[in-house]
Amino acid sequence: MYDVIPFTVAVGGNYTFVMDDSPLFDGIAGIYSGSFDPNDPCTNLVGGDDDLPGIFESEPSFTVNLTPGTYYLVSSTWGAGQMGAYSWTFTGPAALQTPCVYRCYDVSALLSGAISVPAPLIEECSPYTVQKNIQLVGDECADQILEITYLVTDAFGYSATCVQEIAIENLEISDIVLPPGLVEMNYCGSGVTPGDVVAYFDVDSRGGAGIGAFQDDWTEADGSPAGVEELNEGNAYGYPHYYAVGRDGKLHAQKIDNNVCTIYASYTDQVIAACGAGCPGNSKVIRTWTLLDWCKVETKTYTQLIKAVDTKAPTFIVKDVTVSVNPWGCVANFAAPMPWELQDNCDATPEWWLKALQG
Repeated sequence: MYDVIPFTVAVGGNYTFVMDDSPLFDGIAGIYSGSFDPNDPCTNLVGGDDDLPGIFESEPSFTVNLTPGTYYLVSSTWGAGQMGAYSWTFTGPAALQTPCVYRCYDVSALLSGAISVPAPLIEECSPYTVQKNIQLVGDECADQILEITYLVTDAFGYSATCVQEIAIENLEISDIVLPPGLVEMNYCGSGVTPGDVVAYFDVDSRGGAGIGAFQDDWTEADGSPAGVEELNEGNAYGYPHYYAVGRDGKLHAQKIDNNVCTIYASYTDQVIAACGAGCPGNSKVIRTWTLLDWCKVETKTYTQLIKAVDTKAPTFIVKDVTVSVNPWGCVANFAAPMPWELQDNCDATPEWWLKALQG
């Protein structure tokens, strides 16, 4: 499993690439000159990083000398099937150029202007006005085109038009990232719905207004790009998801709660008794996810095990008791008092008993 990012170099020199990867995997990468063939990954390799001495050096950053031309940055992981968010930053003598790629989930933001599109270069000596009309052309199951028509009028009434076409890429099932196969929540009575899983794994990573368990998950209302929810770490555990860029420039998991574009996600649960009677805080659910590509009429199923377990022992307090014994046998009969306080994380009526010490 790998990603390929094409880019062009205009100014030659030393460029340093740094991968900011997920703690869930160990990222590796390579840069290829001219072309990349996944069946022949050693050809055209000019630099990269895989933790080994030689052509690959430090993890997860490396410096490589590039001359003007076209290159391909290939990102992958050491472990097979590992997935997660990552991003690249670079430094060098000039900017690197990458093609603009817009996905189907960007359409609403493009139409509303929340995602800006570079405007065409206008050469005009007198003052001028620009009018812009945006429309989406094509079927959602085909290659849609976003057509932007510009009308430029100068101070003398002369005008010119140009049409900018932006290709919109659709999502496929292979683009969707699945949640972990095993999710264990060490909290008594945890709900096991996808929303409960999201809330359990959402952490307080940034202060401020928002939604989620810690009110730190920025949404469009808080300044995040249209339709993007930032910093809800639980999305990657509770739902099939994809990644979108937030206002901080990093990738954030976006849950597929019903559908995104033409990809639909649904699930069924099989509840299993995690233990016998008397341990109500434990539950185990076999969740079967089904992904549907509406356009290709393709499906994929995936099994996820959700466990909510009680790992906290009961606590209790007893009061000291003074008992008088008879003088002949130094013994006494008395009623042992109940624990003063008896509490369990899950069981509302925990059992207790006395055990005599030897001697």
